[in-house]
Amino acid sequence: MPALDYGKGNWIGSEFWKQQERLGDEIRGIHATLTETERGNPPPLQHIGHPKTVKNEMGVRKTPPPYRKTLQRTEYLHERREKLGKIIRELDAHKPEIDNLEVVGYRQNHNEQVVHNQLVEEALELHECESESCEQTITGPCLRVNGRRVKYVCEADDASEEQEGIQERVVFEALSGQKVSSIIYLTNEGSTAIYTSWKRVPRCSLFGLTSSSSAQQCFYFNDSDGVLLPGQSLALSVLFKSACAGIFSEQWQLTTMPACSPVLVVLKGIASQDDVNAEQRLEIQNRLKHGEAMKTVSSILDAILYSIRTPERSPSPVKLTLEEKFKTANPQYHYQYESVLDLQTLYSEFVPDLPWNASVKTLRQVIITSQDDEVKSKGLEKLSRAVSAMAFPALPIVAPQLFNMGHHLIAGVIDAMVAHSQFLRHSMGLLERSPIPEDSSLSDSDLNIGNSAANKGKGKTEKKDAKKGVKGKADIKSKALPTTKKTAVQVTAAIKPASSEKQKESSLVNNLLDSAAEQYYQEKLYIQTYSLICDMLRNMDVLFGESVEV
Repeated sequence: MPALDYGKGNWIGSEFWKQQERLGDEIRGIHATLTETERGNPPPLQHIGHPKTVKNEMGVRKTPPPYRKTLQRTEYLHERREKLGKIIRELDAHKPEIDNLEVVGYRQNHNEQVVHNQLVEEALELHECESESCEQTITGPCLRVNGRRVKYVCEADDASEEQEGIQERVVFEALSGQKVSSIIYLTNEGSTAIYTSWKRVPRCSLFGLTSSSSAQQCFYFNDSDGVLLPGQSLALSVLFKSACAGIFSEQWQLTTMPACSPVLVVLKGIASQDDVNAEQRLEIQNRLKHGEAMKTVSSILDAILYSIRTPERSPSPVKLTLEEKFKTANPQYHYQYESVLDLQTLYSEFVPDLPWNASVKTLRQVIITSQDDEVKSKGLEKLSRAVSAMAFPALPIVAPQLFNMGHHLIAGVIDAMVAHSQFLRHSMGLLERSPIPEDSSLSDSDLNIGNSAANKGKGKTEKKDAKKGVKGKADIKSKALPTTKKTAVQVTAAIKPASSEKQKESSLVNNLLDSAAEQYYQEKLYIQTYSLICDMLRNMDVLFGESVEV
């Protein structure tokens, strides 16, 4: 329409009147250039469609439905096409055959394509070499290895430039313990005999590492020297076999006489382990998957069932016991069954018709409101006695067996302490202590005075036989006191009580000796008592532990 009628469409024929747009003012603004369509160069027409094969795959109908043929049958469309046919042919002269435009192929692996291309190139090269050999006869040594020509090296070329050889790679794939073979073709196409010899090239170890596979032989072929006459071919069979899985490789160099370019043959074998436990492993994997699925399903079901719960039943009214009522009404007191029964009996005496609510305050108010003073005083006395009993927590009940065992051990320790005390006092010559009465109010000073008076009385009784008594006492003291006190005893034994002054001195010395002996006696008794108490606690721990375990 724009090409036929003036002024219609995208400014075709009136591009002069389409000016550049300006963004901003005249000085700092930016002028936008016109597009290709605005300049009169519309984009080329594009034809979009589907070939027959694609239409069949898409399920497109070959003939349009009847309701779509109404527009195609109109006279107006027919007249416009005839009128615009010349311009349409000028604007779109290309008429592609979209129905027949299709590419039919198949997916091919990249590695297979590369190998295929290499094989094609080798075949072409082999064909060219064969055509050249057919056209002209080669003079001199010429060797082919698997169709690849080996260049003859002259002495001048060998001295001037480095030799450039070929490399032939042979790859083997097999299971461990399985034998596979491959063939290397050697052909003498020259006019002279060629002597061949094989030499193994040692592998350079990376990072100075040595592998155990290098010592194992996996490739086998005839590596002895030989000769190839003109036109003779040799099929060299190479075997590969490995007892263990792995990747193995060897390099062999083929040298010839006359000298040709060096030929390096790389032998590479891949031995894979036969999967013996494939079925068992697959069975275990299926079993694990089944167990995992069952575990997942069970966890989901548990979560669903846990979220679905029936409402709990409303609890029935609970009848409180007397103990619960008392603890609720009197939190400051400790419950005792006998005392609470006494209070309940006391409440029934004042109010026989109504039950008691277990409150101490209520019972006290009931007693106070009584008219009889004697009954009131007795009731308050009973109430005070019961409340005072419940003011403190009851002592815990001790097992009778443990109590009897502990009492027996403590009584035995006390008897042993008394026996040791009496033995020490008798062996040291000290007086026996009289038991102190329970109502005695004597102080420590009175006891000391009593001891000194007893010592003085003892001195008077022993005055008749001074020498004998003093010496005997000195002998007893010398056994329990240090050496310094023995000297004092010896001194006092030498003094003869002839006069009163001497008697006073002897009594003073006796008092000093008695106080020292008493101190020594207390130290010995403390040691014996400490050991007895330790043994008692050890035996108590063992016996109590055994009784608790039983």
